[in-house]
Amino acid sequence: MMLAAPASLAAADRPTVVELYTSQGCAACVSADEYLQKLSLNENVIALTLPVTYWDYLGWKDTFAKPEFDNRQRAYAVSAGNSDIYTPQIIIDGEHQEVGSQTDVIDDVIAFQVGQRPPAVPIDLWQLGRTLVVNIGAGALPKGASTATIWLVQYQSRRQVSVSAGENAGKVLNYANLVRNLTPLGVWRGESKGLSLPVRDLTKTRYSGFAILLQVEDAGPIIGAAMMDMDGLTQ
Repeated sequence: MMLAAPASLAAADRPTVVELYTSQGCAACVSADEYLQKLSLNENVIALTLPVTYWDYLGWKDTFAKPEFDNRQRAYAVSAGNSDIYTPQIIIDGEHQEVGSQTDVIDDVIAFQVGQRPPAVPIDLWQLGRTLVVNIGAGALPKGASTATIWLVQYQSRRQVSVSAGENAGKVLNYANLVRNLTPLGVWRGESKGLSLPVRDLTKTRYSGFAILLQVEDAGPIIGAAMMDMDGLTQ
C-alpha cells in the first residue's frame, strides 16, 4: 500500500522546531511544560519535550529523563560559547536559546523565525509498501558548515506522571511530545538524499509520532524539519 506524499516543506512553510529541556524535579519547569502543551497544538510548530537527569539529586529522579538529552543541551551551550545549562530552557530551530518560562519572548522568536530564516531544505515523508521513504531535497549549508545530521526523533504525544517527592511533590505533571528516542540516521552534504526506514521498526515502539530534523553539525541550526503521526502509517 502506498500513501500519498505530503507537500514538500520548503522555505518558510516548514514547521518551527521548539525543544524544551525540563525536569520532574524542577518547580520552575511546570509552567514551561504547560506552555509546550499549547505549542504542540500548533500545526506550524514541532514541539518536543526532552527531560534531563542533572536535577535528579534534588530528591526525585525524573522517570523520563535520558543522559543523551543532557548531552544535547550541553552541546547547544558549547555551540553558543556558554558552559551553563539549566531548566526550563527552550531552544528554537537549534539556534535561539530562551528561558522556558518567558513565553512572550518565545512567541516573538517563533513569529520572527517564520519570516526571517533562510529557505528550508525540503523534506518529504511517505509510505511505500512496508517502507517509510524520507526524501531530503538539495539545498545550501550555512557558510562554514560542511555537513548536517539527519535525526529521527520519536515521541509520545501525551504522558503523565505523579510526583511524590522533591520540589514538585504531590503534583501531577503532564507532557506533550515527550521524546523517547533521538537517533542519527546519516549525514547530508547539500545533495538530494533518500532514506528508507522499515515501517515495522517505527510502529513496534507504539510511540505516537516522529519527526525528521536536518541539523547543521550536531548542535547547530535546524535547516529542515518534518513530522508524522504514527496513525499515518499502515503495517
